Amino acid sequence: MDAQAALQQARSAREKATKEAGQARKAILETLGQVTDERASRAVEALEQKDWGLDELEALLAGSPTSGDAESTIELLKRLTVLQAPEPTAVAEAVTALRESADRLKAAAHTVAGKSEQPPRLLDDALRFHEAHGDGDCPVCGRSSALRAEWHKAKAAEAESLRETAPDLRKHVRVSDSAARDPASIPR
Repeated sequence: MDAQAALQQARSAREKATKEAGQARKAILETLGQVTDERASRAVEALEQKDWGLDELEALLAGSPTSGDAESTIELLKRLTVLQAPEPTAVAEAVTALRESADRLKAAAHTVAGKSEQPPRLLDDALRFHEAHGDGDCPVCGRSSALRAEWHKAKAAEAESLRETAPDLRKHVRVSDSAARDPASIPR
């Protein structure tokens, strides 16, 4: 057989395979068009591309994270199978510590520190401003004659109270925040 005949035979085989693949693609698109699953919709979108979106379709069928999912269900399940369950005693200790911390936070919410949304540093800055510039209007809100000796005395006492109660409150906020991120971090 000469080269011309071999090329023609190869071309015919390729055309036949392309035609059969096109018919199979059409049948698959019809079937997928009847499915309401989001993955079927993505497969249809891939197959309707000029190049048939074969790479996207392969990733979708393999459950790969590159298929558009932030994390495929299969990958997530694989990772979950290797997780170690925490020790029951560690869980019990964590729960106890969290409950104690929650109780202390609840109690602290009724203190000056818990009610205040301004840290003692802010009050200290305002007090220093008053000391440096004397009585006068508030530089923040503009209230006339807001900074006076009586104000200074009251805010100095409030700042001291905040400093006394804030460490306990901050400790329990840290414990709660740590436990939310990593129960193993709870101090025992």
